[in-house]
Amino acid sequence: MHKSTSQRRGAVIPLFAILTPVIILVCGLAVNVAYMHLVRTELRIATDAAARAGGRAFSENQNVDNAIDMAVATAAMNNVAGRPLQLSDIELANEIEFGMAKRSNNGRGRYVFTEKPRQSVKDKLTAANSFRVRTTMSDGSLSGSVRLLFCGYGPFSNFEPSASSIATQVDRDIALVVDISGSMAWEVEDYTQYYTVIDGDWVWSNNDKKKNYEEWKSDYDQYRSNSPPTDSVPRHSRWLSLRTASEAFFTVLNATEPKELVSLTTFSSAAQLRYNPTSSYSQMKDYIKNLRPTGSTYIAAGMETAVPPLMTNPAARPYAEKTIVIFTDGVNTTGANLPATLAQSIVTTHPITIHTITFSANADQTTMRTVADIGGGKHYHADTTAELAAAFKEIANNMPTALTN
Repeated sequence: MHKSTSQRRGAVIPLFAILTPVIILVCGLAVNVAYMHLVRTELRIATDAAARAGGRAFSENQNVDNAIDMAVATAAMNNVAGRPLQLSDIELANEIEFGMAKRSNNGRGRYVFTEKPRQSVKDKLTAANSFRVRTTMSDGSLSGSVRLLFCGYGPFSNFEPSASSIATQVDRDIALVVDISGSMAWEVEDYTQYYTVIDGDWVWSNNDKKKNYEEWKSDYDQYRSNSPPTDSVPRHSRWLSLRTASEAFFTVLNATEPKELVSLTTFSSAAQLRYNPTSSYSQMKDYIKNLRPTGSTYIAAGMETAVPPLMTNPAARPYAEKTIVIFTDGVNTTGANLPATLAQSIVTTHPITIHTITFSANADQTTMRTVADIGGGKHYHADTTAELAAAFKEIANNMPTALTN
C-alpha cells in the first residue's frame, strides 16, 4: 500500500509540470483581458469628456481655437492606462475635427457626421454644428501604446485601443417670454445717485445723467398723457433697452447652426401668444419694437402661455430641446399662480429648461433665481443696457450639446 501511494504521488508531478505554464498563460490572459477592458473604458470616458468640453465651448462662442484648447485640456485631465490622455491639436493628426451632423430618416434616425475643413469653419466660410474627437493610443500617437501587464509573454504584445466621440449642437425650440408691463416705460438708471436736494433744488453731480433724466421725464410725461397712445416710448427707458437686447439675441441666433425656432409670448396683466415657433425672426423683432408697455405684472401667466407653443404646436419639433427664456423688470403683482410653483409644475410635466433674466433694481431677483434653479437653467440680472444685451447673447449662444456617437 505504501509503495502504491508513492507511485501515484510521483505521477502527479509530471502532470503539474505540464499544466503550470498553461495555468499561468490562462491567468495572464484573464488579467490582460480585464486590463484591456479597463483601458477601453477609461479611453471612452476621456474621449467623451473631451468631445463634450470642446463641443460646449464651440457652441458658446463659435471659436475653433478655443474649442480645440478646451478639448485638449479636458483630455489631459483624464488618465488612461495610468497617464494623462494627450490629444494633438494639429489638423493633419485627424484627432479633432469639425463638421455637420444631421439626423437621418426625417429627423428620427441616427446622426450622420460630415467633416468640414477646419480653416473654413474657423474663417466662418463653412457652417459646423458638431465637434468630433478621435483617439488612438498607438506608437504613433502622443499618448503612445498601452503596455499590457504580461506584455512579451506568449501571444501578448502592446495594446492599441481607439475611441471616437461626437458632440453635436442639437435643435432647440425657444419660447421667449417678455414683460410688457407699465414699468417697462420707466427709466433704466436710478438717477438719485447723481443729485442731491438742497433747499428744494436738485443739484446734479453729472450733467450727462441730468440730461438723460430730463429727456426721459419729458418723454414719459408725454407718453402717459397721449390719448390715443403713440407708438413711441420714452428715451432711456427699460423698454428701449429690451429692444436693443432682443435685437442682439436674434442676431446671434441668426449666426448659429442649427437654426432655432422661437415663439414670442408677452405678459402684463394677462399673457398672450404673439408668434408661433418660427426661424424667421424679422417680423418678431419689428413687433417687439412697436409694442407699448402697459398694465400689471403677471409673470406666471406668461410662463403658462409659453408651454403649448413648445410642446403641442404643429410647428414645434418633437426631438428638439425645449427652452423658456423669461424676461421681467418687476415683481409678480397679480394672478393666482406663483412663478416658482408653476415652474415646478412645468418641469415635472415637460422636458423644458427655464432661464430667467431680471432687469432693474425693482425686479424680484430671488423669485426668478428660484424659477431658474427649478427649471435647470440659469438666472441673469442686468442693471444696464449693455449687461442686458450680454445676458441675451449668452443664452442665444448657449446651444445644447449632446453626444451623438
